[in-house]
Amino acid sequence: MRWIVALRILTVAGCSLASAGAFAADPAFCEDYARQAVHQAERARELPYCERGAHGPAWSMDYRQHYEWCRSVHHREAEGASEMRHEHLEACRHGYR
Repeated sequence: MRWIVALRILTVAGCSLASAGAFAADPAFCEDYARQAVHQAERARELPYCERGAHGPAWSMDYRQHYEWCRSVHHREAEGASEMRHEHLEACRHGYR
């Protein structure tokens, strides 16, 4: 009887771990994401009006930080962060921010 309970616990735990990993962005996607994030952060520091609003982890110059964060979230969340940086750069390079 105890072994059945133990087996059920292990099965549930295994399914939980497998499903958590299933939603994480894949390594190739995250490599591209991290390169782009660093490039966007560099660009923000180069443009006169952009640096002012480019603070916090999303604007880090650390490739590894972006890569590890990307690996911990669903690819849609990473795409959203990239789009946020893109929109900021587009707006501030025209002096809108």
